[in-house]
Amino acid sequence: MIEINTITKLPPACTWWVFTKIAALFLVISLFFAIPFHGAWFNIFLVFMIIFGLPFWAYMVAAIKNTSFSVNETAITINSGIITKHSNSIPLTQVQNMVSKSGPIDSMFGFSRLHIWTASPSQISVQRGTSTISPAGNLVLKKEDAEWLKKYITENRA
Repeated sequence: MIEINTITKLPPACTWWVFTKIAALFLVISLFFAIPFHGAWFNIFLVFMIIFGLPFWAYMVAAIKNTSFSVNETAITINSGIITKHSNSIPLTQVQNMVSKSGPIDSMFGFSRLHIWTASPSQISVQRGTSTISPAGNLVLKKEDAEWLKKYITENRA
């Protein structure tokens, strides 16, 4: 359960969750080189991980450590940013929808990604005639915490 009126950090295991996702991605990419390079795919995987994976992982670890959120009776506030700090306060009365997703790697760590949607037009981005919609808030939480937060927001948004 998430404590009300308390700043909460993301779960510490998120750093290994991110590392596993990056390693899985680069493993799949390096397997494409398995046939042309006659089994040297593991060397290619290591090169990808050292050149691209580790710097990206270091950035993501810093981003995770600098992300926190707090829930009170009227809003959920998400704070993030490594160099430039961002604070996004979402009033519970404006929450339209919440979606929790959990893929295979998420499930392996017991996490759920919670996306919080509002009716705000700032969530819509139009570029070159194509529109994309992004949630007002994204959190990676333990599954039970994500379900508790969804229930709390549903009960208190009226």
